[in-house]
Amino acid sequence: MKPVLASLLVFCVLSLPALAQTRSNINPARPPGPATGSGSRRIPPPVADGYIIAPEDVLAVSVWKEPDLAARVAVRSDGMIGLPLLNDVFASGLTTEELTKKLTESFSRFVNEPLVTVNPVEIHSQVVYLFGSVARQGEFPLGRPLTVMELLARAGGFSEYANSKDIQIIRTTRDPSANQDVITVLRFNYKEYVESRNFKQNILLRHGDFIIVP
Repeated sequence: MKPVLASLLVFCVLSLPALAQTRSNINPARPPGPATGSGSRRIPPPVADGYIIAPEDVLAVSVWKEPDLAARVAVRSDGMIGLPLLNDVFASGLTTEELTKKLTESFSRFVNEPLVTVNPVEIHSQVVYLFGSVARQGEFPLGRPLTVMELLARAGGFSEYANSKDIQIIRTTRDPSANQDVITVLRFNYKEYVESRNFKQNILLRHGDFIIVP
């Protein structure tokens, strides 16, 4: 009896490495990787494209590590905003980037290397126009920084035969050097965007933009 038990014990000991190898082949370790699935996909924020400040808009201004300088201010009819230390600052007609630079220079008289942030939180002065194959056409107030995708959602989406791959944003800007208007046509491909491609095309809309869905 003892020789039999001894043989079985030897057999089990010799079989353990083979069993471990087989189990390793069946369930190989997976290296960590990015999460997948619709719940984990992150869509980056839209690219700011030179939003121009106008009267009645509301701006949030902050200076890093300087809470006493933070302010939520409305642009007055004279184009001015009132800020701590600086009093009245002209803001109308500037882009948020231009105003940020201007405030950085002004606050530098009081704060060492200020890091200034300017965010439009309410846009009451500006509108865009949407036409074509959408559920609801017409004039849309911006109200706040608004992207192409957000405007399409406001309009209730596309109609049955819409060509969502070739949406056009027609934008008019002023060229002061030539003293004339310049018309630019930008493109938005809805299919690419929802497939997580070409996120940069989901731009912030500007006052007076015409969006056409063929």
